[in-house]
Amino acid sequence: MSVRPHQKQHLEQHRDKWIIDHKDANGKRVQVIYRGTEEEALEINRSLNLRTRAPTPRLFPSLLEVAPLFRQDYAISHQPQGTERLKNSLKKILPFFGHYQFQSLTPQLVEQYKRLRLADGVTPSTINKELAALSSLCRWAEEQGYCERIRIRRFPNKLTRAPLPKVPSRKDVVRLLRAIPRKKRPIFAALYYLGLRVGGARGIERGDIHWDKGVLVVTEKGNKQRVVPINRKAAVYLRNSVPFQAPDDLRNIILWACKRAG
Repeated sequence: MSVRPHQKQHLEQHRDKWIIDHKDANGKRVQVIYRGTEEEALEINRSLNLRTRAPTPRLFPSLLEVAPLFRQDYAISHQPQGTERLKNSLKKILPFFGHYQFQSLTPQLVEQYKRLRLADGVTPSTINKELAALSSLCRWAEEQGYCERIRIRRFPNKLTRAPLPKVPSRKDVVRLLRAIPRKKRPIFAALYYLGLRVGGARGIERGDIHWDKGVLVVTEKGNKQRVVPINRKAAVYLRNSVPFQAPDDLRNIILWACKRAG
């Protein structure tokens, strides 16, 4: 590429004209006539040079290099529990996939990971959760420009669908509640009679109870709120025990009460 004065610059109509020689993207030589100062013509020349220069080879990072950045970004927009689950899944997938570059994640490699995890006695449902974390990492890397689109194939739903739970009878539940120590019983009663999750029951305050309307406003995971009708059985525990003195070991208490109740 070069910049030279127009051959007829001595004429009035061609004064301050410059000829810029350059090659286009196809390597064909092209001349551009520019009117202005020599400094401006040189700047145009540099711009054309950058635009048509052969692209430098693209360097693709490995999953291990990108994973810490992904975790930091994920933690900003997700709840701590979800971030912890992602962290645990990455601990499983990175020892196998971590040293590969993203464009090397072939379907055959994913299938090999599935076979190894199945051989370790891991269920398809758990493996799918791990592959979901891998898929999220690839999707984030695509958004950041680290790779092209990558599709991670998981187990079909028919292999991962959990069986229906065995629902205890009302009589069995009442026996179980009575087996729980009286001071620890209210939160378990709220879980049963109001159909609450543990997180929602732990967060109930007196201001969430609207006795005039007979409803309870519950804030559950994702800070989503829902309105729950208060039945007669639940009202007894809500009147006397909110906020609940919820112990940390709810699961162990249930297991202990199950044995006690037979």
